[in-house]
Amino acid sequence: LMILAVPSGAIDSVLGQIRNILGTRKIKIVNVAKGIDSKTKKFFSDVLVEKFSDNIEHYCSILGPSFATEVFENALTMINIVGPNLGFLLEVSKTFNNKYFRLIINPNEKGSELFAAL
Repeated sequence: LMILAVPSGAIDSVLGQIRNILGTRKIKIVNVAKGIDSKTKKFFSDVLVEKFSDNIEHYCSILGPSFATEVFENALTMINIVGPNLGFLLEVSKTFNNKYFRLIINPNEKGSELFAAL
C-alpha cells in the first residue's frame, strides 16, 4: 500500500521516481494530493492511472475539505473517499476511520476531485 502525500507541485517528479522503482510490481495507492496537474490539466487520479496503468491493483483518493490541524487535534473530521472499487474504498475506510476521523464513500469521483481542487 502506498500513501501518496505529495505537494501538487512535486507530484510529477515524485511519480516518475516511483515508476522507476516499481518496475512491474502491482500496488494499491491511496492518494491524498488534491488538485489538477498543472502540465496536463487532469485530475491527479487520472494522472495516476495513466502513469501506473500496469502497476495499479486499486487506487482511491481521500479529499477534504479539512485542515491538518483539525485532524491533529482530534477535532471531528469527515472527508470523502472516492475511487472505482467499492471493496477497496471500504478497506481503506475501515483502516482510517476512528471516533474522530471518518471517511465517507462518495460515488461522484470527478465531482469530489473538482470540489477539492477549488
